Order: sequence, then C-alpha cells, then structure tokens
Amino acid sequence: MAFLNNLQKNKLKYYLICAGIIVFCFSLDLISKKIALNLNIAVKNSGSAFSLFQSKAFTLTILTSIILLGLIIIIIKNKKWFYSIPLSFIIGGGLGNLQERFFNPPYFGQGSVTDFINYFNLFIGNIADIFIVLGGIVFVINCLYVTSGKGLKSKSSN
Repeated sequence: MAFLNNLQKNKLKYYLICAGIIVFCFSLDLISKKIALNLNIAVKNSGSAFSLFQSKAFTLTILTSIILLGLIIIIIKNKKWFYSIPLSFIIGGGLGNLQERFFNPPYFGQGSVTDFINYFNLFIGNIADIFIVLGGIVFVINCLYVTSGKGLKSKSSN
C-alpha cells in the first residue's frame, strides 16, 4: 500500500505503471487471440457480451471508444491508484476488443471480436473480457471501501 500511495507523489511513475498495465493487458489479449486463431479454437462475435447487439457493431465501436476515452481522462485527472489501477485493466481489455472492431472484417468499425474461452457453456469470451470484468470488480470494491470510510485515511486524521 505504501508503494502505491507514493505513486501519487511521482506522476511519471504513476503514468508509467498505468500505461504498463494497459500495454500488458492489450498485448496479452492480442497474443492469446492469435494463438486461438492459429489453433482453430476461436469464434467471431460481432456483438457484445452474450452476443447481444449483433446488428449494432458500429454503435458498439463508437460507444466503446467514448467510454475508453472517458476512463483515460479519469486516470489523468484523478491520479488516485485505487481508481487508476483497475481502470487501466479495463482500458487494456477494452482496447484489445476495440482494435478488432476497427480492423477485423466485415467493415471498418464493424469488425467482429475473437472469442475462444468457453465459460461452462454459458458464453464464450476472451482474455480482454477477463481484464474488463476483473478491473470492474476491483474498481467497485475499491470505491465501496474508500467511500465507506474504511480505506485511505490520512495520518493526520487519526
């Protein structure tokens, strides 16, 4: 905890760690999708989670782009590790799926996402989805913990 609190004092380290998490998540997602495609174990999904909004791929691309831009702005403005670290995981995963929407067939901005992890026959996802969900869970837990008054009290308030 002390290490992460010190990050707020050093902006460069703060931004490098956030950027590193984003690049790590993005890269791991891309590599895993390439492997899945090479092994012929992947399916293409033009919709969102649970294959919803199949006919709205361009709308999903625009919406995802706006959300990711908003999350990046939150990281830049807040500079609080308990928000920024989980948001970095969400951004990394989101970028992994977004780049496929932009560059995969059938059209620019309407591409399908590569999914290959079967979740107990309920749905199929990818590594990016794992980062997005885990980042979201940690973000909510951090928000609840901090706003409950149990976390991050300053030493002067003790």
